[in-house]
Amino acid sequence: MDDDKLREIIESLPEKRSRSRLEPYRQLIGELRRLRRTYREIAEILGEKCQVRVSAAAVHNFVRLHLRRKRNPIGQQRPGFLPRPQLGGKEHPVSPPVRKTVTTSTVSDLEVRRRIGELKSRLAPVDSPPTLFHYDPNEPLHLEPKTAGKKK
Repeated sequence: MDDDKLREIIESLPEKRSRSRLEPYRQLIGELRRLRRTYREIAEILGEKCQVRVSAAAVHNFVRLHLRRKRNPIGQQRPGFLPRPQLGGKEHPVSPPVRKTVTTSTVSDLEVRRRIGELKSRLAPVDSPPTLFHYDPNEPLHLEPKTAGKKK
């Protein structure tokens, strides 16, 4: 199938609606979480103000499934959240932490394979563990004498 046919099929399908009864309150829940309200507090607010009886665990599951930020590139906001309020043209004092960007080097595959080969060819230093006993088939088994620095 070609891409146009696939796109046509996908666009013709009806939008799948969320089965959660908390979906109409997505923005409210998201904003309350941004304001650091607990799941229990959000459940109480929904019960008092919206007449929706729900447990704190249900709110947690809803946030985890529908509102938590996916592993998106830096700078994209969570869907359904209200924009941050502005204070006199300045940014809200509680701003998200600044994330550092990671730079990657452009080393060729051949160079990487060469380096791995060099590492594999090196002999690893082997430290032999101290001998606790000496075995001689012609003598009985006996412990090695303790050294002066290792007395108990």
